Amino acid sequence: MVFGITLILITPLLFFNANQKDKEAEIIRQTNEVRADVRKSNANFNRTIAFIMLAGGTLSIIFGLHTRRKM
Repeated sequence: MVFGITLILITPLLFFNANQKDKEAEIIRQTNEVRADVRKSNANFNRTIAFIMLAGGTLSIIFGLHTRRKM
């Protein structure tokens, strides 16, 4: 359960980083299209990892509660 809670607590930081990189990509796009695409891709990767960690944390908490309930 602690692992799941930790994953869920880290998730907002990843979403924040992804949003910052999206904003940076829009600024960079004015001067360099390729660099902006790389930044946007990095933001999408961070967002994907955040969703995976959120789902994993939720499943970990559910599994921990289920295991504790059996005891």
